[in-house]
This record gives sequence, C-alpha cells and structure tokens, in this order.
Amino acid sequence: KKFCPGFGIYQKHKKKTEQEILYGPIVSPVVCGHATNKTINYQASSGGIITALCIHLLKNSLVDGILQVRQSHKDPTRTEPHLSSTIEDVLECMGSRYAPCSLFEHLREYLSTGKRLAVVGKPCDIAALKQYMAVYPEKTCNIL
Repeated sequence: KKFCPGFGIYQKHKKKTEQEILYGPIVSPVVCGHATNKTINYQASSGGIITALCIHLLKNSLVDGILQVRQSHKDPTRTEPHLSSTIEDVLECMGSRYAPCSLFEHLREYLSTGKRLAVVGKPCDIAALKQYMAVYPEKTCNIL
C-alpha cells in the first residue's frame, strides 16, 4: 500500500492550464524516433526504442542487468519478470505485454547482487519504484 501509486498519485508539478488539469503535466519537447536496426524496429513495440536503449546500456557496460518482463516459457498467456543480462535476453523480452505482472517479485534478490540495474515497466510500475526508492535510497542505489 505504501508504494502503490493507485493509493495516491502525487505530482510535484503544479497544473496551470485546463489541459493540464484534465490530462496531467505536458511534457515538452515531445520527440519521436525509432531503432535503426530494422529487425528490432519491426519486431519490437513502438519502433524498438526501449529495446535499442536496453541493448545500448548492456553493450556499453552502463548497467549489468535490466529488469523487464517477458512471455512465460511455461505458459505463453502469462507475463513474468526477467532480469536481462545479455543482448539475447533483451531480444527475448522484445515487444509489449499487455497483462498484469508482478515486476518486482524478486526485487530484493536482484538488489542484493549489487549489480547496476535499469528497469523497464509500465508507468504505474515506475511510479511505485520511485516511491520505494525515496523511502529506501540505500537499498536501491544500484538502480540507475
């Protein structure tokens, strides 16, 4: 309850216009792009931006692992959390999964490794993670 964004959404940004009151803060500038790798661009979601960024992070040793979701190997109708540490892992997680998943099911275990982590999640996942990080900065300092 303490970290679930559904129990209370807090935004530091003060809403100024009628549009912001209705839709939330306006992010500017809005930019668009896509992965330059044609396979990733075609097979991934939204032009492959997230997949390409994850590969870049691993290739350049900016992180040791990426917490993300993938299709379950046991049941393809299920989505499961996965810690990707190779490009092949990232490619296996490519594409959107429009299903509930407990992304942070093994978070304590991942954090205990001391490895530098990136996290890919739905907006509510990231909001919950940010709240958790604010309460436990010493435990989450390896999340980049």
